[in-house]
Amino acid sequence: MDSTATYVIAIAVIVTDWVLLLYYLFTKKNG
Repeated sequence: MDSTATYVIAIAVIVTDWVLLLYYLFTKKNG
């Protein structure tokens, strides 16, 4: 098993989730 790939994927998912959350809050505040 390639643990590095799993780690990178996990980080990518977390970062994407945070970006979408911040984007949602930002647009909702200004909308």
